[in-house]
Amino acid sequence: MTSRINALLDQLEAHLKKSMEDLQANEIKAAFDLANWLDHADDEITALNADAARKNDYLNKLNIDKDVAQDYVDACEQRFDDASAAVQTAIEDLDAKKAWYASETKRRAEEIALLQECIEIFEEKVNTMKNYLRERIEDYQPDQTFDQTSLRGVEF
Repeated sequence: MTSRINALLDQLEAHLKKSMEDLQANEIKAAFDLANWLDHADDEITALNADAARKNDYLNKLNIDKDVAQDYVDACEQRFDDASAAVQTAIEDLDAKKAWYASETKRRAEEIALLQECIEIFEEKVNTMKNYLRERIEDYQPDQTFDQTSLRGVEF
């Protein structure tokens, strides 16, 4: 029995030695893996910091571009408002000129109608006088004077 116990103890001792060797190997491997991971983590942190810096620079550029674009939009809106106001002013001016032109056309049409009436009255008077004078042509006397009739009795 002692030999069996000694054999068991020897087996246990061998197993413990092997386990300790495995633990040491695993611990060494774990430490090496940790060192590699930390090295890669440092590289990744450096890359991430560089990427963050690059993205921050790009964000700053975009903010500047956004401000410039907003200024451009504001200037365009101001130009549009100015142009719209100018167009509205021109429309109002043209409407005023249109109304003035219509009133002047109406006034001139009335003046022309009055002048036409005056011309017709004048022509009528001239025709009346012409007819009267034609009738008087025969009134000539041999002594080279007209008879006693005068134009005073004729209303022209």
